[in-house]
Amino acid sequence: IRIKSALWESFVSGGTLGSTFNSMNVIALGVHGARLTAYSDRADALLLEDAAAELVALAAAHGLFIRQFDEWLEYLNDGSGEISPEIVNAAIYIARSTSDATEIIADDVSIPIGELAEAAEQPLAANPEDRPPKIVERELLRSVGNILSGLFTPLVDYARDAGSAARKGSLGGIEIFTKRATQAIIFAGTAYIQVLVSGQPGEFGWIIPALALLKMKLHL
Repeated sequence: IRIKSALWESFVSGGTLGSTFNSMNVIALGVHGARLTAYSDRADALLLEDAAAELVALAAAHGLFIRQFDEWLEYLNDGSGEISPEIVNAAIYIARSTSDATEIIADDVSIPIGELAEAAEQPLAANPEDRPPKIVERELLRSVGNILSGLFTPLVDYARDAGSAARKGSLGGIEIFTKRATQAIIFAGTAYIQVLVSGQPGEFGWIIPALALLKMKLHL
């Protein structure tokens, strides 16, 4: 109850949610999401299994929702400063790895992101004066985020609803979900993903509760 009250106070304070969709304070909602994620990190220790899964699902859903707003992504962009070579290298590796994940990522996604990765890689070994605009690296990071969110959104939605659907006897496609969720966990569980999460937590921090939710549902 205390957690629920704290979360609600966090989201309504300062008119974060607003009375209509257009009046929603996107930046405030995104910032308060960090508090939600912090609670979800301790969900197992604070709550029973079902309640912990709901909290983790909420944190994952929030992260996926808020990154749909260009206003939020630009806010993160303005506040993140210089992108380190380690983060760029990680994004390049992830972009190229999409071509090996053909069961969960289509060619029409992996091919252009691979080309963007090639463009971003050029300045890493080139003369600094020959570096392309920083927008190439920013676009690579945003594109990687879009691919990951596109991969996880249906899985998080399915996992979130799985409990109530199973109790009603209407859960279908569990084998497909299990296979794709396992593939997503493997793809997103690499050290390169962790570099993005630790280096750009505002943009990629949602991956942690998303992975946690899938592992909860798959009992991993």
